[in-house]
Amino acid sequence: MNPTNGSVLTSVAGGGDVQYQEGNTTAPATGTVALGRYVAAPPGTLADGSLSAPLLDNYGQLKVVPVGTVTVSNVGASNFSTGQVALSSTATQIVSSRSTRRSITIVNLSTTDMYIGGSGVTTSDGQLLLGVKGTAITLEVIGAVYGIVATGTPSVSYEEEYS
Repeated sequence: MNPTNGSVLTSVAGGGDVQYQEGNTTAPATGTVALGRYVAAPPGTLADGSLSAPLLDNYGQLKVVPVGTVTVSNVGASNFSTGQVALSSTATQIVSSRSTRRSITIVNLSTTDMYIGGSGVTTSDGQLLLGVKGTAITLEVIGAVYGIVATGTPSVSYEEEYS
């Protein structure tokens, strides 16, 4: 980030295939940016003892060979929701499926081991959420998420980010 103007992407030199929208802290950069590598003169040592320099194009800019593209998109989600759910010894839905979900963070609010997974999760095959208050797991899934415990009804909290 450019600290002077807050710009996320300040400039891209290159061919006509570069398409991007310059961004800043209130309007993030989006689009596709071409990647490249500079072209150096043949390797070796010049007469003055220095190493060979990068080649420049006809405009005096660093000569770059295309090697790929990167798609730049917004990082943050436009919405989030929170909640708490008491689990039990049968698989309990923590959140339903959401096609626009970016991530969900689940936090153990108790000292009971919990297991996270799909609708058929068990204490034998679920992802362990250790029985320490504040233990958390972040998942990038769009499907429904369930939890289960061996005994009791301890609670989890969740924070879900979605578009």
